[in-house]
Amino acid sequence: MIVVLDTPLLIEGLLATDPLAARIADLVRGGRLRPALDDRMLRAYEAALALPAVARYLLPVERERIVRFLRHGARIVCTDRIEVPDPADACFAETALAAEAPLLTADFRRFPAERCGRTRVFSPIRFLEEYHHPGGLTPPRPA
Repeated sequence: MIVVLDTPLLIEGLLATDPLAARIADLVRGGRLRPALDDRMLRAYEAALALPAVARYLLPVERERIVRFLRHGARIVCTDRIEVPDPADACFAETALAAEAPLLTADFRRFPAERCGRTRVFSPIRFLEEYHHPGGLTPPRPA
């Protein structure tokens, strides 16, 4: 299943500072979830990984491995524009819309439903409930 992860959720998952975000990161690492991203998102991820508050927990080789892994995600070209409170966050909503993928965030104020159109915006707990619930989100089929 393809998903879009906002930057704080990705970082919290990688550093395991939040157990729900860590579970989502485990699903990504295990290949059950595939992150969708565009070039703007990749730059945001790289910038976040380079922040001193994050970099002190990850060796440079680990940060580079994470970026390489993310580069192999589902690359998306966005055509529709979405206006969200912070224009820097628009790339996440636009990528989710273009990929027809759920957007996972811990901060709904960044992605108001009335501005995200058809994009499904989930909190980590709600996403995990739907993902693991029979008849909920459909996990990917084995290759």
